[in-house]
Amino acid sequence: MAAHLLSRSSPSDRVIDLQAQVERLTRCELLSGSPALCSLLRYLAARTSQGFAEPTTEHVLASEVFGRGTHFDPQVDSTVRVQVGRLRSKLNQYYAGPGAGDPLVLTVPRGAYLLSVEKRFVIVAVPVRTGARPARSFFSGRKWWVAGLFVIFGILLGAAIVAVAKLPIFR
Repeated sequence: MAAHLLSRSSPSDRVIDLQAQVERLTRCELLSGSPALCSLLRYLAARTSQGFAEPTTEHVLASEVFGRGTHFDPQVDSTVRVQVGRLRSKLNQYYAGPGAGDPLVLTVPRGAYLLSVEKRFVIVAVPVRTGARPARSFFSGRKWWVAGLFVIFGILLGAAIVAVAKLPIFR
């Protein structure tokens, strides 16, 4: 689920969409205070936009993002795991709050050091006219009363005709 899920058709447009989303994220309050998380996000986004579908390694992130030397030992130094976990958490908070309406959702899946990009399908609510009256059925309002009056009038008319027919004059 990499950048190919974006809405635009050309690869350069997808990269622009991804870069715009990364910039929104790095400017938000949740990430703007942490240059390390912003660097990690930008690095993972750059790999995604360059077409790398396989995750990078902890050693590569340690040296290229966090400036650790070639003698980095993940058994001793948990910087990469901690920072990736923090980034996951911040991304979840962002999309649950201020980024709830963003067109793209960026995540770092558990067990992998890569950026997943998903297109969010936004459901647009159609406004309803507030002055519109609800639809009425036949049995609501005046129609029911008018129909009832016709039925009663018909019964009375029928009774009157029967009563007049029983008069001795018509026999």
